[in-house]
Amino acid sequence: MIRWNSFVWIAVLLSIRGVIELLPISARHDFFGLFITVLIIAIAWYYLGFRTQLRSFLLGVFLLLLAGIFDWLDGTIDSMTAAGVAVDVMDDLCLSTGIFFIGIGFIRVMLERDQLEAKLFQQAYIDELTGLGNRRALFARLDEIIHVQSGALLYVDVNNFKHVNDTAGHEQGDLALRECAAVLQTAPGRSYRIGGDEFAVLLEQQDPQAVSTALQNAVQQLHAKYGIGFSIGIASFTAQSFGNPDALITHADSAMYAEKQRFRAQQRSAPAKHSIGAGEN
Repeated sequence: MIRWNSFVWIAVLLSIRGVIELLPISARHDFFGLFITVLIIAIAWYYLGFRTQLRSFLLGVFLLLLAGIFDWLDGTIDSMTAAGVAVDVMDDLCLSTGIFFIGIGFIRVMLERDQLEAKLFQQAYIDELTGLGNRRALFARLDEIIHVQSGALLYVDVNNFKHVNDTAGHEQGDLALRECAAVLQTAPGRSYRIGGDEFAVLLEQQDPQAVSTALQNAVQQLHAKYGIGFSIGIASFTAQSFGNPDALITHADSAMYAEKQRFRAQQRSAPAKHSIGAGEN
């Protein structure tokens, strides 16, 4: 859609072209083209500045300005003279080179835009510490599938993580979380860190109980190292069984909490078996 200010610019340019037509200048159309080129480079310089990624574009526009000058001179100098031949050559050279650099400038801008989009996506949907998808990414994926297919959500809480942070420090705690994320990535579904020491694994076709058992077995290596383990709540869903992602996550969280309570009860009944991570979380 052409905006109203576009019509204003068209009217201004036509008015300028009319004024130039009244002036006693040879090759008026070349002069008008030169004026347009100067206007473009002035606007580009004003709005864009001489930014690194736009230098090629501005250089290209400047070469088009030179091409316009040589083209204007080409219309006023006898083409059979040496000066006429030189002006004609420089006109073509500046025009082609200018178009080339403008193309390079646009390519740089497009590449930078792609890099910026990738960076923004990284910041918006990827957990910085673990490299897993974050809570926003989980909700986005659930919005896509929760009403159209079946699957299961495993809500994972890291047992005794607070004890690791309190006794070994946050740096060691961060390392433990990254290793927990690595264990979760062995599952066949998509893994997410949804906050603190809580994670989720989204399954679409796999047996959730089998995956949960496999994760419990895999995390034993971290129990030996840090005294931590997993409490995993399972919430299966079919199309339309949950109205929104919040309802599904709440259901999985409740199942996880029940598992957490059983874990704590086991700790209290057999404290010696959990001496590595005696604290609760």
